[in-house]
Amino acid sequence: MSNINTTLINSMQKIEVVIVEIDQSLRELQKQFSKQFSKQFVQTVSAKDLNTMQQIIIEQSEQTLVVLN
Repeated sequence: MSNINTTLINSMQKIEVVIVEIDQSLRELQKQFSKQFSKQFVQTVSAKDLNTMQQIIIEQSEQTLVVLN
């Protein structure tokens, strides 16, 4: 019986190590994905797009002020 318990404990410890390794790998992939996504996003947004977004924000702010007054 003790041999089975030892084997079970060893197996559980190996599983815990594998889970930690998987967790680390997932975190690294998440970092890489975030970096890649941010680079792609920055590259695809043109000055015209930014200008349009700013204009929309200004217009919405003005409309909100009119409603509040």
